[in-house]
Amino acid sequence: MQGTQIRLVVCIVLALAALVVNRAVGRLTYDKMAVLPVHTFPKQVGEWKFVRELEQDPQVMKQLPSAVITDRIYERKDGRTVNLTLLSAREYVDFHDPWFCFRGQGFEMSPKRRATLAGQPLDEVVADKDGYRLRAVYWWKGRAAERPKYAPEQWNRILALKARLQGRQEAALQVRILTLDEPDARGVLEDFIAAAQPELKKLEPKDQ
Repeated sequence: MQGTQIRLVVCIVLALAALVVNRAVGRLTYDKMAVLPVHTFPKQVGEWKFVRELEQDPQVMKQLPSAVITDRIYERKDGRTVNLTLLSAREYVDFHDPWFCFRGQGFEMSPKRRATLAGQPLDEVVADKDGYRLRAVYWWKGRAAERPKYAPEQWNRILALKARLQGRQEAALQVRILTLDEPDARGVLEDFIAAAQPELKKLEPKDQ
C-alpha cells in the first residue's frame, strides 16, 4: 500500500512539473538531440567480419522519421553470426524497447531480464516465431538510457530543459545484438560484445 502511494505521489509531482517544463520548452525533448555517426562503426571487430548490410523496411522508417540506423550481419570464423543494430535519432520518441517491437511482429516473447555480458549491463530476451528462436540483448546510452518506469515523457522534458540551461546538445544511442538461440548463444553474444565494445565506446554520447 505504501509503495503504491509513493508511486502515485511521484506521478503527481511529475505531472505538475511537466506543466512548467512544457510551457518553457515545448517539444524540446523531441527535437534537440544530435544524431550519432552509427554508419562509421567498423566492418571488422576482433574475429568478427562484416557479411552484409540489411535494408530497413520503408514502412518501419515512416514510424521512425528522425532515426538513423545501421543494421548489419557479422560472422566469426566458426560460422556463428550475429545481427548488430545501432540506432540514433533526433527525437526521443523514435527509441523503442525491442521487446515490444518483437512482440508487435508476432514473436512469442520471454520475460525481459537484466544481465551483464562482457561487463555491459543490458536487457536480455528470447523471441520465438515459426520455429525460429532468437536471443537478443540491448541497451541504451545517453538520453535514451533515461527510461524511468513512471511518467517517462515528463522526466525527459525535465532533462531536456536541464540540457538547454547547461548549453549542451544531447545525443542517444541504442545497441541491439541478436543471434540464433543455440546452446552457446550467450557465449556468442558475449564474445561479440567484448570485441565491439572499444568501437561502441567511441560512438557513445559524451558528457551526459
